[in-house]
Amino acid sequence: MEAVRATGAQAVHPGYGFLSENKEFAKRLAAENVAFIGPDTHAIMAMGDKIESKLIAKAAEVNTIPGYDGVVKTVDISQMLFTCAIIKLATR
Repeated sequence: MEAVRATGAQAVHPGYGFLSENKEFAKRLAAENVAFIGPDTHAIMAMGDKIESKLIAKAAEVNTIPGYDGVVKTVDISQMLFTCAIIKLATR
């Protein structure tokens, strides 16, 4: 933020990686009336959550890789998913 203020920048392109996926950085720029050249904070949050991003893609009728779409809440579900993965690997 110091560099933004010192240069009087009106917009920031964060590049690729750490800052491009940081919703707090995008919020701080917005608070300073500086444009963030990239996805909005909602999109950054959705992209950072694999389940949320998959549900959004499915709702938009985008093809996704089949798999479990929920949160693993119990050991039973995680063991079942692990067993399925082992069986699939063993049949290759």
